[in-house]
Formats: sequence, structure tokens, C-alpha cells
Amino acid sequence: MSTNEQPHRPTGGWYPPEEALQHAQLLPPPADMLIEDLTDEEWDAFVAAINDT
Repeated sequence: MSTNEQPHRPTGGWYPPEEALQHAQLLPPPADMLIEDLTDEEWDAFVAAINDT
């Protein structure tokens, strides 16, 4: 087996729920994530980009 193979890890970024919880991290407080100078147009573009995926 080569060193690049990792048979114990699912591919595609999917993990069983128990393992996903082990990889989870807390989000920073909302005040730390706030972007104060974001325009309505920038917000709309952001939301549209997320919805396109």
C-alpha cells in the first residue's frame, strides 16, 4: 500500500456522524464573523454564489 492511500478515511469529504463530530470545530462568536462594510449587492452576490453550488 502506498503512503497516499488512506483506506480508513471516506473520500469526498463525507464522514460518518461520529467521526464528523470528532473533526468539528466551534465557530467564532458572531461579532468576530461580522463584516461591517459589506454592501447589499455584495451580500446578494455571496448568497447567489452559495445557492449555485
